[in-house]
Amino acid sequence: MWTRINEQVDALVEFKRSLPRPLLKAINWNGKRRTMVGLPIVEADEHSLYYDTRDRSTRYALRFDLERQAWTLEGIDDSGIMHAGRDLPPPRVFSRRIGTTAHLAAEHQQSKMQAWQGERRRCRHSLKTTVASVLSAYDSQL
Repeated sequence: MWTRINEQVDALVEFKRSLPRPLLKAINWNGKRRTMVGLPIVEADEHSLYYDTRDRSTRYALRFDLERQAWTLEGIDDSGIMHAGRDLPPPRVFSRRIGTTAHLAAEHQQSKMQAWQGERRRCRHSLKTTVASVLSAYDSQL
């Protein structure tokens, strides 16, 4: 059963060039080091990374705040389910729709394209206005 914790924790992470995000190795919580096993499920939004990970008998929901560079232990499931893997339902923080990293990259690319297209339209309009005013001034001088 999930228990809401919502406490800031210290985390031991590894940064690899091949990974787009830090690899969570362990956390220090309640004066004890908890070493993670396996690969976590990681989801992201524009402000945070959400980790669903476990040690040998406990499952952890952690959030890494990208702006504050701080780790928060959102909740734990200490029901002792050893090898639940991905079959165990995720905590509430994971049940809301959060874009994956690839999804966010695609959205970012799309928003850049839309901004570029808008700027292009503004430039065209400005150019048309300038050309029209130059032609109008030229016609008036004739």
